Parts: sequence; C-alpha cells; structure tokens
Amino acid sequence: YTDEAGKCLVTTAVKDDYSYLCVTLGAEYSFDEDINYAMTDPASLYDWVFENMSSQTVYSTDDVLKTISVNNGKSDKLNLVPEGDLAALLPKSYDKNLLSVEVKCDESIDAPVSKGQVIGTVTVKYEDLEVGTTNVIASQDVAMDQTKALTKSVGDWTRTHVILIILIAALLLVVILLLILVLSSAKKKKKARQARQRAAARRYRR
Repeated sequence: YTDEAGKCLVTTAVKDDYSYLCVTLGAEYSFDEDINYAMTDPASLYDWVFENMSSQTVYSTDDVLKTISVNNGKSDKLNLVPEGDLAALLPKSYDKNLLSVEVKCDESIDAPVSKGQVIGTVTVKYEDLEVGTTNVIASQDVAMDQTKALTKSVGDWTRTHVILIILIAALLLVVILLLILVLSSAKKKKKARQARQRAAARRYRR
C-alpha cells in the first residue's frame, strides 16, 4: 500500500468447486479500532457470495434452444440442444426471465444429420452478463430423402446452367425450323416434278 493508494489486498477463496478472486483497492485503516478494511471487506464479500450465490443448471440437454431447417431430409426441422447441462454461478433466487441465449450456427443444414452432431455454439447471458458457453448439438438423426435430394440437384443444375439450357433450346428450335424448311422445299419440288411428269404424259398421248 501507499498513502495515495490506501490499503490494497488480493485474496482468493474456494467453495463448492468454485474459485473466487477479490481485489481490494483504496481501503481504509481504522486506527481507533485497529481494523484493516482491506482484509475485512473481502471476508464480508465472500460471506455474501457463499450465502446468496450458487451453481444453477440453467439449461439441460432436454431443453431445445433453437430449431433450424434441414435440406433434403426426411424431416424438415432439427431441434438443437446443449451438448451438456449448462450450469452457471447465479443468485439462488434468480429470475429465469432474465436469461437470454445466443445460438451461433447456420439457419439450415444438409441431410443426413447424426444425433449428437455439433451444429454450433450457445452463449447464455444473465442480465447481459455472460455466464456460460457450450456447443449445441442435433437432438435426433435426420436421414436423407433421396427424392428431395435428386429434385434439388436437378433444380440446382438447371439454375446454374440456365444460359446453356437457353442456347440448347434455341439450337433445337433452329434445327426444327431448318427441317421444316427442307421438308417444305422437298415437298414443293416433288409436286413440281409430278406436275411436269403429268404434263409430259399428256403431250405423249396426243
């Protein structure tokens, strides 16, 4: 300590598998009572924490934290649950309405999906204070639907090759028009030839 800084002390404590750290700065010293408040204040703080705080399971592996879409799956939806029970040091009478979760993952996933597959992470906050982070996993298996997968593949191929499809269609149209013209021309030539033959036959009979 110094006269400007006051009494300072760093202390630690362990209770119920939780480790605590308390940094006391600028505490006073009572000469009348011979009390160093840098020592008594942390003791009071630790007593308050031990009395009012405890480890709380805020979400269990049965709690659905988010539902996402499944592409080409026999089920269109997938529930995400915590990888393990999520515990946090909270007030013993905490208000669960003050809890919030932030799940970080894609909004959709391609089938197949295996139960227990890690999909993303979840961060839990209590009154905007982060209290824990863990993985979120698939709550069930989702098999691939082959019909949906094939339909999607065809659709994707069509979208990515739309210019090629247009060119092929235009080429086919040109080929069809040429065939029509060729057939029409051949038909006209045949009629003209038949007309000449009939005319020649009439002259011969005369």
